[in-house]
Amino acid sequence: SIASNCDGMIRGLCKHTGHGPLKTIHVSARDCKLTCTYRPPGPDTVLRDEVTYVFNRKNIDVPLPQGMPCAFQGTCDSKGKCSCEFCNKKSKK
Repeated sequence: SIASNCDGMIRGLCKHTGHGPLKTIHVSARDCKLTCTYRPPGPDTVLRDEVTYVFNRKNIDVPLPQGMPCAFQGTCDSKGKCSCEFCNKKSKK
């Protein structure tokens, strides 16, 4: 769960509007990423193989910015990993 005052910043990370309108955003905080789902032009459903229809969607994974909270006292680092300084210090002892 992300704080409500982060909504605008999270939406701002989903800026690949060339793929069509933004439909959903799925935040995976512990993975330090979000998945932006767009609705590309064309039919709403497309034939994936010869028998299966799927929604016409384009998913783009976007890393959360460095310093973004991702878990209990953890933040996303510059490599896109969730890290907790407290735990790092405790594990070195």
